[in-house]
Amino acid sequence: MTDRKPLIVESNGRVQQLSAPTNLSVPQNLIVDGAVDVDGRALPGWGVPQRDRCAGTWNLRTSAVDNDWQSVCWATEIGLFCAVSSTGTGNRVMTSPDAVTWTSRTSAANNDWQSVCWAPELRLFCAVSSTGTGNRVMTSPDGTTWTIRTSAADNDWQSVSWSGYLSLFCAVSSTGTGNRVMTSPDGVTWTSQTSAADNDWRSVSWAPDLNLFCAVSSTGTGNRVMTSTNGVTWTIQTSAADNDWQSVCWAPEAGLFCAVSSTGTGNRVMTSPNATAWTIRTSAADNDWQSVCWAPEIGLFCAASSTGTGNRVMTSPDGLTWTIRTSAADNTWTGIIWAAQLGLFCAAAASGTGNRVMCSLPAYPVVYSATNAVYYPSVGTTASAANAFLNSASVPVNQLLRSTSSLRYKTDVENLDSARADAILQMRPVWYRSLADADRKDWSWYGLIAEEVAEIEPRLVHYAPDADGNLVPDGVQYDRLTVLLLDVIKRQRTRLLELEAAVAALQAR
Repeated sequence: MTDRKPLIVESNGRVQQLSAPTNLSVPQNLIVDGAVDVDGRALPGWGVPQRDRCAGTWNLRTSAVDNDWQSVCWATEIGLFCAVSSTGTGNRVMTSPDAVTWTSRTSAANNDWQSVCWAPELRLFCAVSSTGTGNRVMTSPDGTTWTIRTSAADNDWQSVSWSGYLSLFCAVSSTGTGNRVMTSPDGVTWTSQTSAADNDWRSVSWAPDLNLFCAVSSTGTGNRVMTSTNGVTWTIQTSAADNDWQSVCWAPEAGLFCAVSSTGTGNRVMTSPNATAWTIRTSAADNDWQSVCWAPEIGLFCAASSTGTGNRVMTSPDGLTWTIRTSAADNTWTGIIWAAQLGLFCAAAASGTGNRVMCSLPAYPVVYSATNAVYYPSVGTTASAANAFLNSASVPVNQLLRSTSSLRYKTDVENLDSARADAILQMRPVWYRSLADADRKDWSWYGLIAEEVAEIEPRLVHYAPDADGNLVPDGVQYDRLTVLLLDVIKRQRTRLLELEAAVAALQAR
């Protein structure tokens, strides 16, 4: 772990801002049975049965149109799949909230769109193309309305990735002279960068734990990998084999890059913990593997292929041992992605009749529509305090987040104003009966009224959309009341000590 500087508290109570650790560590132990071992502690995951459920059964879905879909991504913040195509007339984009119902969207241009990614910090989709004149990029905030952008060069752009740490898009190309990389901070203004070699770069991925871009190529002699810490300066790396590497992804929980290839004899996978030292792995079949992704919730790599007979999917929990899976159809599967909120994989294809999408069965927990409840089987117990928050105001609703308190998640820290703390004294404790389905109707409960608390201190209330979509008070953040109470109690204790000292002085006369 990184050595941390001591906290510095100024005389006014303000905490000086400290630089964030530069190398926050992640578990290096592989997920082998749905659990991660961290310092001797087993952190439970969804388990092997969930892997089998997700990877074992695939269902065909009706695509919005029979275009040659090349890439698909998932936008967590808006709950949306987005796929882009190299064919079609004005409709080279399709979107879906669930991988089942797809809607055709108007693309910004009829270019051969090869790759699309999502930038959470910008809330922006970005797609790159292998054709077009000065316009081989398009962006969209919602997957529906797309805007054409000026590309840095008219290269055959094959892949685009986003780094939140650098606030940078990075795209790689299969053509160009010394300029097969371009970068952009916003998807609008693009700059050509010098590639490490003029290889046919097919895929680029960002590893936040390593602060590193990694790109793989389908050509080159022993040098089919290049890396960069900033997207500008690139270093060539030795590949494990001179296969036609088509896709690379990073698995934080496994601490591993994984790349898949469309050529090679029994060795169409390679892995690396650092993108420098690569090891060849035995692929489940000698198919033309086109895309690979990582599912952290179930600890599984999943790859999709454009060839094979009924076996165009393979999976691995560690990147080493791969298992062939039955694909939903022998389509030309070109892109695959994991959607954590839905607990499923989604793949897009460049061939097929009305069925150019397939998705896996969702992992548990699933939502039971009859009760709108989520069930987690085999949940253990702990003496720790709650550290999760259900965001009812998210889109889609009920985003599950970790609740954090570390200084590294805070800025502008200062002592609480006592006037704000006294707001708690204005709140009205009540006794009531609950209308909630899960509560006993013969009991009475005590608490606060969210609407009343919102009028006093809106920061102490959870919000949720009403029938008209307006955010209204929905719940009280009871855990934060203790912070206000602590300030009130400390001041009362100080006053009590002063009064006791005064009484003692009087008694001593």
